[in-house]
Amino acid sequence: FNRVDRDKNGVLNLYELQTALHNDDSSAFKISTIKTLIKNFVPQKEIDYLIDFEDFKKLYKEIITWRNIFKQFDLDNSFTIDFSEFVSSIEKIGFSLPENLNRFIFNKFSYKNPSSLNNEMKFDSFVESILLIISLTKTFVKYRTQEDFNYAKISYPDFLEEFVKLIA
Repeated sequence: FNRVDRDKNGVLNLYELQTALHNDDSSAFKISTIKTLIKNFVPQKEIDYLIDFEDFKKLYKEIITWRNIFKQFDLDNSFTIDFSEFVSSIEKIGFSLPENLNRFIFNKFSYKNPSSLNNEMKFDSFVESILLIISLTKTFVKYRTQEDFNYAKISYPDFLEEFVKLIA
């Protein structure tokens, strides 16, 4: 914590956090992933994204938990997951999504590996994608209808509010 607190003010901003948080290939976490982690695990800090030492410990503990989950699905120990590993992870976590939706989500969060020319997902993108699915599911459940649990009824203002909460 102290090593990356550049201005020594006792809190880490997004860029200082990015210096502290890395994928297994040593690449830094994306800022969008860090924001998603904060929203989910220290939501009281979502306004300014400044994390003190106690919040950092809490956040880091969650990251370790997610890293262990990620490693369960990185079957070839490549420090990335491919599409089939991603689908397995989603199913194991408890989501049964159509193939085209799995592919859409995977493609949004993966990158093309120049060596293999395959799409792969790094740890930070994996966490961000799963937390997004969880957040969207919670929002859907909040608005789903009693008549059919596969449908939600939401007003336009509520939709905009929920959407902005997820992306901003």
